[in-house]
Amino acid sequence: MVDLPKDIQREYGSDDYPEKVIRAINNTFDNAIIATDVGQNQLWATQFLELSEKKHCLIGKMLCKPN
Repeated sequence: MVDLPKDIQREYGSDDYPEKVIRAINNTFDNAIIATDVGQNQLWATQFLELSEKKHCLIGKMLCKPN
């Protein structure tokens, strides 16, 4: 498990917290499959995740890959 940077931990509950967490994921993992649960988390993932040939996202039964 990876700890989030301290500045993100302090801002839990702020309006841009989800974006900052996903940006930290983008900066931390180069090779990953990232899975989300349903609802708002799916929207945040599709908005902010930076996908690549080595970084994919599972949303429900759908695999998101870069174009």
